[in-house]
Amino acid sequence: TYVDRAGKYITVGNYNTYSSIYYPNSTVGSLQLDVITSLGLTKMDELGNFDSTFNYDYTTKKSFAGANGSVITSAQLYGGQIVLGGTFTTFHGKPASRLVCIDPATGLISDAFSGSTDGPVYKITYNVNTERLVITGNFKHYNGVALNGVAVVKEDGSLDTDILIKPMTEGVPTYCAQLNDGRFIISGTFVKYDNIVRSGFAILNQDGTLAGGYNNTGLFRGRIYGHAEKDVFGATALYLVGNFDRFDNREVGNIVKIVLNK
Repeated sequence: TYVDRAGKYITVGNYNTYSSIYYPNSTVGSLQLDVITSLGLTKMDELGNFDSTFNYDYTTKKSFAGANGSVITSAQLYGGQIVLGGTFTTFHGKPASRLVCIDPATGLISDAFSGSTDGPVYKITYNVNTERLVITGNFKHYNGVALNGVAVVKEDGSLDTDILIKPMTEGVPTYCAQLNDGRFIISGTFVKYDNIVRSGFAILNQDGTLAGGYNNTGLFRGRIYGHAEKDVFGATALYLVGNFDRFDNREVGNIVKIVLNK
């Protein structure tokens, strides 16, 4: 769920209907539901009232066509646009190869961001300080350029050619994010990063090379879903959350804190 500049809420996902209580026809013992076909993209106000000016076709009395596959991940840019990623190849009946950008005012496809991949997108992260998105998945090309499952892109969807994530072997990346100082964290099912053993987790320099002095942890097993970053007495504290049971080959319970001393 995201908030637009007018304070309304935008939800994205893999649902088919939006339901709300229609109070004028409801009683205490019999609540009447107002059910609207809304295919994975809806706007509402703070009371939950459906906004028919957003992703709604007055001719058909339902939303426009949604994704023809799963929406797995999304991110909101500084300007309010929402980038969706997943397994789909069309959105609103138009070609959209695993990525699409949504106008927060209308709910229609926006040309503010242009990106495509040749495989599923698992995660989109966005750093408002560096103004970069990191798109991670099981793909070999982004906008036709050969990559290794991770694309670092500008807000318009164009590649940041100064950053190249290196090859990973014996698995794929499932999460990658840029930190506020420009470095990256990356995780997945891979065993090696740039031909060096890194069992599922690595910290990278701004150019995508392994960061010296930080990559001595043992096995990581599972999937990171998100992270939070905090400055603690000049060091960077990272809080990692997800579905993982091993970090540094130690048993953990889906959340861990690590500190990157500068």
